[in-house]
Formats: sequence, C-alpha cells, structure tokens
Amino acid sequence: ARARARARARERARARARARARERARARARARAMEPQRVHVEICCEGVRSVAAAAAGGAERVELCADLGNGGVTPSIGIVRTAAAILGARRDRRTRLHVLVRPRPGHFVYSDDEWAAVLADVAALRDAGADGVVLGALTPGGRVDEAKTGQAVCAARPMKVTFHRAFDVATSEPLETLAVLSRLQVDYLLTSGRKPSALQGSACIRQLLQADPSVGAP
Repeated sequence: ARARARARARERARARARARARERARARARARAMEPQRVHVEICCEGVRSVAAAAAGGAERVELCADLGNGGVTPSIGIVRTAAAILGARRDRRTRLHVLVRPRPGHFVYSDDEWAAVLADVAALRDAGADGVVLGALTPGGRVDEAKTGQAVCAARPMKVTFHRAFDVATSEPLETLAVLSRLQVDYLLTSGRKPSALQGSACIRQLLQADPSVGAP
C-alpha cells in the first residue's frame, strides 16, 4: 500500500512539473506576442531624388522603377548607375537597390524576344551595381512561366530576385503558386494578397508566410 501511495505521489509530482512547464511555455509565447515587431521598410522610387530621400529616411530597400503611372517599367541604366552610386556613397550603406525589370506596361505574358530583352537588362543591372531585380512572367494560361522565371533567376545571381505582383493575377491557387516560386529559388514575393491592398489581403499574406516564412524575410 505504501509503495502504491509513493507511486501516486511521484505521478502527481510529475503532473505538476508538466503543468508548470506548459505554463512557462505559454508565458514565453505571450511575451513574444507582446514584443514590438520590427518593420522592414521598402520604398518604390521613380528617380534618383526619391532614392536619395528613401535612403535618408531609413528605408532598408528601394525598388527603382520608371513610369509608375502605367504600373512601372525598367528604368534607364544611367538612372540605375546613379542610384547605386548615391547609395554606395552613404556611410551606413544600409539601403539595398532592387530594380524593376519589365520591358513594357500591360500583361505579364512575354514573347521570347521580350524575354531576351529582360535577360539582357538583368545582366546590365548586375554590372551597374544593383542588389536585386524585381520581375515576373506568366504563361498564356495565367500560371507562373517556370522556364522564363528560372532563366531569370539563374541570370540574376548573385543578386536577389523578387517575383512581383504578377503573382496577384496568376490563375493558380496562392499556395500552389508560392510552391512553384520556392522551387525556382525566388528570394522574395511582392503581393497584396490578391486584393486591392495588403490590408485587405492580409489573410492570404498570413497563409503565405506560414507556408514559407522566407518570402517575407528582409
């Protein structure tokens, strides 16, 4: 009887220890949830003056474009070189330069000749000092054009590659599309969660980050 009592006492002690461990884990989770989250800021810029202003304001990354009124196209190589020089001259050298590569406004289905121009621009931007490129291509059916995107990723290295908001008009499901981009080794994803604004698309964005947190990494 005494042995059974001792066994029950040991089991109760173990149960209390497990309960205390669970409570400590919950407390740590609550503390993490209450910690202020650092916001990483990227600014879309249309010229060298806005690049300089973004860097002065503390942006960690800029996306340099031209003709934003039409959704943005590739800026001139002269603007890119000047922007790279402006950022490189700053003491902190904190702001990274990513450049939109888009040969024309409109849809994201490109001919082979258009894509050849994209690949040429990618090489020129790498030589001009860009840290990354922002691009995207879809098939006529609205899915990620894996062949063209894979070519661009290979051509861009060692620069980072962002797949832009062609993601938001793709016909495949968001998580399926993300899996394709991950397989192609795309580094970042630019999306508003397939809604007019990121706030409206926050539920989709949350799912994407849960599936692959690296796409939201700074």
